[in-house]
Amino acid sequence: MKLIIKYSLFKELKEAANVLLHLDEYKNLRSFILPTPKSIFSFAINKNTAIKHMVKIWTKYELDIIKAFRELKIKDPGVMPCYLHGMSCQGWFDTDDNSIHVRFPDAGGDKELLDTVVHEILHLATYEDKYDYDEREEIVDKILAKPQFKKILSS
Repeated sequence: MKLIIKYSLFKELKEAANVLLHLDEYKNLRSFILPTPKSIFSFAINKNTAIKHMVKIWTKYELDIIKAFRELKIKDPGVMPCYLHGMSCQGWFDTDDNSIHVRFPDAGGDKELLDTVVHEILHLATYEDKYDYDEREEIVDKILAKPQFKKILSS
């Protein structure tokens, strides 16, 4: 498992357009930040700080997460870009390019960020097209309830 933490203005603008085109769906989410020109510009300027911070968090827990995947015999998702965003929902994944997308938190801090990253990696690792959204969430939630992940995510 290798997570490559990065920022892409193209991906940010693409997600902003997606949010605006599907605003009714996003408004129902537990946590969501509306894209604005100011929020997009501000995050683009501060992206290096966000990337450094995310690298620091990931480095601290990476070996424990890899160990949990091995112990639970969860498929290694391989190399994954992890795109940081300044808006949208907390996180999402893309099986087309084996990437995860994580909103850099405005609240919730490092714990929320790590929770989101692990959650999205598990989606990639366990994804099967035959499951709908609720079934995929249930699969990931059951894995996150295992002691190996509870220990990591509660520290």
